[in-house]
Amino acid sequence: MQPFGKTGVHYNQVVEQISQIRKVDDCWRVDISCGEVVSSLYLKSNANVRREGGCLRLQLHEGKNEILISVGSPIEKSNRESLNGTIEWWNEKWMNMGCLLIPDSTAQRMWVRSMAMFLSSFTGDGAGLSPPCGLSGNGWPFYFPQDGSFVHAVLLATGNIDIAKSWIERLAADPDGLRAYTKRLFGVDGIFSPWVFPYGTIEGYHDPVPPNQFYYEIHNAGYLARMAYETALLVDDEAWTERYVVPLIEGTAEFYKNISRKEEDGLWHLFVTPSMGQDERGGENQKDYLCALYSAKYCFQRAVELKLDRDGSYREILENMAFPVLLSPQGLYYSCNCEGDANFGDQKHPVQLNPLTFLPVDTLLSDPSRIAYEKRYEITANAKEPLFHGWTLGTFLLAGSRCGNPEEWIKDWENLRISDNVDAEWIQIYESSSNYDMPFYISTNGLIAQSLLNNLISDWYGKLEIAKCNPWQGDIHLKNIYSKLGIVIDGVINGSSARLYLKAWKDAEFECNGEIIRLKKGEVLEKIIAAPHSDMPNGADPA
Repeated sequence: MQPFGKTGVHYNQVVEQISQIRKVDDCWRVDISCGEVVSSLYLKSNANVRREGGCLRLQLHEGKNEILISVGSPIEKSNRESLNGTIEWWNEKWMNMGCLLIPDSTAQRMWVRSMAMFLSSFTGDGAGLSPPCGLSGNGWPFYFPQDGSFVHAVLLATGNIDIAKSWIERLAADPDGLRAYTKRLFGVDGIFSPWVFPYGTIEGYHDPVPPNQFYYEIHNAGYLARMAYETALLVDDEAWTERYVVPLIEGTAEFYKNISRKEEDGLWHLFVTPSMGQDERGGENQKDYLCALYSAKYCFQRAVELKLDRDGSYREILENMAFPVLLSPQGLYYSCNCEGDANFGDQKHPVQLNPLTFLPVDTLLSDPSRIAYEKRYEITANAKEPLFHGWTLGTFLLAGSRCGNPEEWIKDWENLRISDNVDAEWIQIYESSSNYDMPFYISTNGLIAQSLLNNLISDWYGKLEIAKCNPWQGDIHLKNIYSKLGIVIDGVINGSSARLYLKAWKDAEFECNGEIIRLKKGEVLEKIIAAPHSDMPNGADPA
């Protein structure tokens, strides 16, 4: 057990750890310093432990060796107590959070492993989010709000609201600092979301400039706004919303307004330098990045909803955003205004699917989104091989869930393995196809978990949709699935039929299967959906 020597890390930085070791009662305390940060580790073992300079050496004996390590405070529990506490925590967690029981064993293992990965990687301690590969140490050492949002939606839907809430409290802790950061980078007022957040204060962050062009991806503010807004729906606390959510929605909408200009064509165009798009292959400093238009639209919509559009400017922009100039002859949108079809087929990410995956800006499936889904393998680089970059295949799956096409969803699901995006046992999801250096890629994992759930239950378009993209045969059981519509869902789905129990966690009114449902807080409704020419599910009352 020894500190790192001089080690090269991101952006040509070199860091070095220095350790100080001393014996404290029956434990060893190791203070590891790196730069200005000091972390204290405590180690206790029945093996032979000795200090050798700046490290500890453990010599194992024959038989059972126990090693206990704690961070920040001395070890106060025995090995057995620690193990029992862990088992009890997981048992309680599985019993009370949202769960799926899917008859397809591969899909079921993916669901369970995904939730175990998320809950092992993220906590509600307020320290921040984990990097995209979790705590595996693979890939990046810092966290991306965009990638975190892929998991955030699953945390909300499974009732892990405390974790999701802690993220927003962390990200919204210093709105004035975010405004100052935005002003320094772009020269405009409002809140731009950093591509990655600091673990410390935002003050002086990326001073004088960020390390590369990817830090100027201007769509990111929309993802920050969505996480904040949807968390507010489930926290359902006006004071909390006013403290943490309103400043983010207000600031992000203001940012997009301040980089919008109405031109001679009567449309509002987005442009600022420096800037970058989510696709990353569409070039720098382009006009009307499609991803940014969707983010701006989402932020303007939420600002209007929260009565933050004091002069009517957000409504005005929403009526005439520059989407028409991006419409291609095929009926889908180009990724930005300046490229035309130059990068069509060479996109790293299919940003045309964003209204189906990341930002619910529509109330119905639009034609450009539908066509983009149908042409997803033509849009994206190497997809026909099949080979997928980053979280692209995860977006295919999630878009399929919300389009409602089980046959195409199965194609994408099978391509997870065919494209080598997941290992043979379906345990490790790779950052890209065959990228074995970056396994346990939680970003794609979050999109897949959302897709498994949204095949069965979706509130994406502001109504409750049941079994919209169910690719599985047999009874599927759901427990404690939270919806932003104000209900918790239990029950059984089989094919397109269902027997569900909808419990309102607040007064709720929503559409389901063509019917308007109204529930008072605490009220439970049994909802039976019978598919044509099929039997209803056999599931018993989950209570």
